Amino acid sequence: MVKLFGSSYDEIGSSDKNLLIKTSGKVKIQQGKKSIDLLDSNGNINVSIKVIQSKGSVDDIKSDGIYVINGDVYLYYNK
Repeated sequence: MVKLFGSSYDEIGSSDKNLLIKTSGKVKIQQGKKSIDLLDSNGNINVSIKVIQSKGSVDDIKSDGIYVINGDVYLYYNK
């Protein structure tokens, strides 16, 4: 057990070795009584938004995010 950020945490693995998790199917995380899938059905990290989006031009950006336009990366934050 290790204490970080004012809370106690159990440790899995070691900071001086690599870690391999093997499974034949889904990987879930349980928080309280709620369980979520860590990976989607294609093996990608399960997120509700695309982290990096592709757009045709800067004028096509309508919401906060990270965008790739013609090979250039844009960070848009409207606050």
